[in-house]
Amino acid sequence: VLKKHGYTTAFIFGGDLNYGNLRACIFSAGFDSIIEEKQLKRMYPAGALGVHDEFTLPYLINFIKGLKKPFFVVLLTLSTHSPYDMPSKVIRIKDELPEKDYLNSAVYLDSILANFYYKLKRMPLWDTIALIITSDHSHTTPCTRDPAYPSYRRIPLLITGGAISDEFRSSKINKKSSQVDIPPTILSALSINNTDFLWGRDLLPEIIDSSSSNQNENSHNTGPITFAFYSTSNGCGWITDNCFIIYDISANSYVYAPENLPETTLTHARKEITTYLQIVIDYFNDTKRTEKLLSENSDKP
Repeated sequence: VLKKHGYTTAFIFGGDLNYGNLRACIFSAGFDSIIEEKQLKRMYPAGALGVHDEFTLPYLINFIKGLKKPFFVVLLTLSTHSPYDMPSKVIRIKDELPEKDYLNSAVYLDSILANFYYKLKRMPLWDTIALIITSDHSHTTPCTRDPAYPSYRRIPLLITGGAISDEFRSSKINKKSSQVDIPPTILSALSINNTDFLWGRDLLPEIIDSSSSNQNENSHNTGPITFAFYSTSNGCGWITDNCFIIYDISANSYVYAPENLPETTLTHARKEITTYLQIVIDYFNDTKRTEKLLSENSDKP
């Protein structure tokens, strides 16, 4: 979508894109440039998973200096994934806590991100930059939580940068949301049609009054319905403002629904998650759409 509007696009990852079938996902997205471990390790030392974040983030700083504006660049970090072999050891947690290595890797990445942020902020480009920091999934911590529960699934979303207007600064979005809501939100902020992203919703109306005339007329998904869908090893979860339910495939039943939940609310939530899954399946099985996607990316390796 952004390429159609003149944006130069790139994806950077210190690891091997064959991991987790990332290659198919990233190449189908149509980035202009894709940089991964095989290019980066010619310049920087690599660990078990690839080139470490303390090298890829400074690389990103230099990379964007030569990009034609406007640009959209995605960088996927890897330090907070086992085996946590980052070269600059940051040992803040010495107690024998569960997931101690993971927690120290988070401290390491936090320090790398801080250095990246302050270097970026000193660049002339800063006033035109929107920096979005989020996660692909959560992780086990010393906080004992059932992986199926919504509280386990919480991840950060930070939107900052010199391009952020004053009306959004220091704001907090309290809507139930997930990663699929990020593209329509960003496109809406850029006044670009976001209707291709039918899975997500624009999160900005929580900050700008939903009745405001400032809303993007190209945004079809700014209504009050908010939800988050997630998958588990044996089912899926559905979170709304009113409730959460988790479907267990092996038991063929809904579990972990809050106590004293009105039957009408539960019934409605079941219909919502069933409808959502059916639409996803129908979309995935759309042969014509799949053929079109393959045709558009036939020149990609």
